[in-house]
Amino acid sequence: AGRVELSPGGNMACGFLAGCIARLIIHPLDVVKKRFQVAGLARSLQYGERVAPTAYTGFVSAFRAIAAREGARGFYKGLLPGLVKSAPASAITFAVYEASVKALRAVDGDGMDDAVEEQ
Repeated sequence: AGRVELSPGGNMACGFLAGCIARLIIHPLDVVKKRFQVAGLARSLQYGERVAPTAYTGFVSAFRAIAAREGARGFYKGLLPGLVKSAPASAITFAVYEASVKALRAVDGDGMDDAVEEQ
């Protein structure tokens, strides 16, 4: 089985892209979670509409309320800070993981595949 070896930069690029895609998928759920966390807190209106302590009764009601009041864009508020955090973290994780696997294979003489096949 041929294995394509990426450069460390290639691994970082793949990790960065994976982090961006994951954040885009997860961010709407994160927004709903954060709305529950801030419900009832006093804060300045410059940060958005205040959330009453009993504004949401559950996930579905929160999701519907955000969609009705703010539309699809409401689910992506604060996306940039999330991307700034998660994309580089994923890039580093991918690169370090692949470098570690490569180093372990070099030490083991690429016997890692043999150990898996023996089981």
